Amino acid sequence: MRSAALLLLALLLALPAGSARREPTERPPLVAQRLEAEPLAIVGGTIHPVTRPDIERGILLLRDGRIEAVQPEGSRIPAGYRVIDAAGRHVYPGLVALGASGIGLAPDAWDGGPDAMLNRGIAESFDPWSDAVELAASGGITSALVRRAGEPAKGPLSGRGAVLKMSVREPRGVLVEESAAAFASGALLTPAGRRQLHEMLEAARKERKPGKPGSAEELVQRVARGKVRLVAGFDAAGDITSLLDLARAEDLKLLLLSPAEAWPLAETLAKEDVAVGQHVRYSWGKPRDDRRTSLPGGARFDAAARLRHAGVETAVVTLDDDIFVGGIAGRDLLDLALEAAFAQRGGLTAQEALEGITIVPARILGLDQRLGSLEPGKDADVVIADGDLLDYRTFVRTTIVNGRVAYEAATSRWWRGIIAARDAEASSDASP
Repeated sequence: MRSAALLLLALLLALPAGSARREPTERPPLVAQRLEAEPLAIVGGTIHPVTRPDIERGILLLRDGRIEAVQPEGSRIPAGYRVIDAAGRHVYPGLVALGASGIGLAPDAWDGGPDAMLNRGIAESFDPWSDAVELAASGGITSALVRRAGEPAKGPLSGRGAVLKMSVREPRGVLVEESAAAFASGALLTPAGRRQLHEMLEAARKERKPGKPGSAEELVQRVARGKVRLVAGFDAAGDITSLLDLARAEDLKLLLLSPAEAWPLAETLAKEDVAVGQHVRYSWGKPRDDRRTSLPGGARFDAAARLRHAGVETAVVTLDDDIFVGGIAGRDLLDLALEAAFAQRGGLTAQEALEGITIVPARILGLDQRLGSLEPGKDADVVIADGDLLDYRTFVRTTIVNGRVAYEAATSRWWRGIIAARDAEASSDASP
């Protein structure tokens, strides 16, 4: 016994300092923690992978928050999977919203004034219990570039954007990317604003030490090195042309969000790898005093098609980038799929319109390896609808985020009455 104890003591003394006693490691915040989800098998629906041909009555397997397999009818379902019957329904990847101003953010997200818009992370202020998050999920949105910006901005950047999951009543696994985009302010149209941005970018390029995650330093470094896009919401072709000059000089990647007059510059935007998030239901006339360009002006309902067919990475966005439960409805984030339907009416094919709210915005954000299509290994973000998603009569019945059922229309306090009446009518019509 004594020799065994001496041997154990010798082994402990031989260990490197600190090995015998391990300090507890700090757990990541809830928003970054992996969410465990039960295995699911979605069976019998028409599967729309987006990047591959549709599969009639296919089988979609979800496991550990990822897509495990997309299989044809008749394939074996492994033991232990809960089956979701999607017969007669359509199965899509979760929609990706490029424009989402403050959706799901608690009031403390704006504490600290304009400076805090850049210097504080967003995800920790995200409230998955908010009505806006549930409503976003009810419209099929599973991921969004959530913007927090302050006005008036003190400098050339007005705020930051984080890619977050619309994970209803579940904070774990919400965060996809904290420093996903920087938003330009109107100061970039002035010499002083351009000079200030140049100084910020030069300092970021010289700094070898990475900035703290979620900080303004990290965000500017990512912009300066072309890892994320600078997002601008300018309408006029003259302002967009001015911004293009700046991007060339500073070697920046741009995203034009909801521009009215990007379409006359389509060929230039395609050559310079500028992405666009385009709405199509908007009337805006060219100012009479804008003599900076001889290009045609105003908004067009076929703007998305003109951009896409010229080779521009073109996502579809809604005119309003929030969700409203009062006032004038129909053009906010709840109607993202409807906006894509109008883009189809304006000249996109059905496939292009669907891509514009799924894989294209994921690609613009540099997250197409995780989001935007139903492919093995990608995040298990899935939408089950009772019809073609681009049909205004279609309802989203189930939304799955990170492999977990986050929303079901039949139990939603917003839609269950309509769904019950709709199903009763369908059942009555089917009776002999």
